Amino acid sequence: MMKVPPFAVWTSEFDFYKRDNSLIAERGKACGKLLDISIMAGTRHAYQCMNYQEQETKWFYEEEKMAFDLWVRNPKK
Repeated sequence: MMKVPPFAVWTSEFDFYKRDNSLIAERGKACGKLLDISIMAGTRHAYQCMNYQEQETKWFYEEEKMAFDLWVRNPKK
């Protein structure tokens, strides 16, 4: 059996992968591996790659940095 590392999920309200992302988050939560899930309201798939001036895109990169700092740079031991 393959070991799955802890993971976080980012998706958007109108993402065509939202259902799949939610399902993988549920599975991760069930086995204790889900760190968190973020669903950006009012956005579509790949919104963070399309317009860097939108506030939602800025929030995405701020949240991603916070997650990296918390779970990768300073993980709980």
